[in-house]
Amino acid sequence: MNVDETRKILLNRQLLMDRWENAEQLRKEFPGLCDLLEGEFEPNKLENFNVYESSSGLVVSRRLYSFSVDSTMQRIERGIKPSTIGIITPGHYQFDTGKNRETMTVLEGRLIASVGVKPASILQLYGSIIAPAGKTLNLENADNVFYLCQYKQMKE
Repeated sequence: MNVDETRKILLNRQLLMDRWENAEQLRKEFPGLCDLLEGEFEPNKLENFNVYESSSGLVVSRRLYSFSVDSTMQRIERGIKPSTIGIITPGHYQFDTGKNRETMTVLEGRLIASVGVKPASILQLYGSIIAPAGKTLNLENADNVFYLCQYKQMKE
């Protein structure tokens, strides 16, 4: 899967929802995904994608905003940043969480994940890992993985 193919999937809500048999289960497990299921994506502009390319693979994601501008602003004021939904192609990755606590949840596929030097966990459907701010999130996968990442900015 290349950048254009992943962008096409992430631009098309129906293509995304066709990947999951039970959208109601997805909504129940992750209420924040109502942005995806019922609300609106931010404008469909290529610059609204996060693209991370390495010699190992490719990660493409896009931000999800809530249906209501007011609720999005209230969430940002509480340190809750817009979530992202994305695709990780096969490879090995390391991401610094910076000032954010990140919760990564697998929506499809299988992901081996660890934080810092802690032992790795195998994440499958709805499996999550929480990476505290200032840590390194290590990921490895053999097949494409669809994921949701939720961010909370931590106070200094």
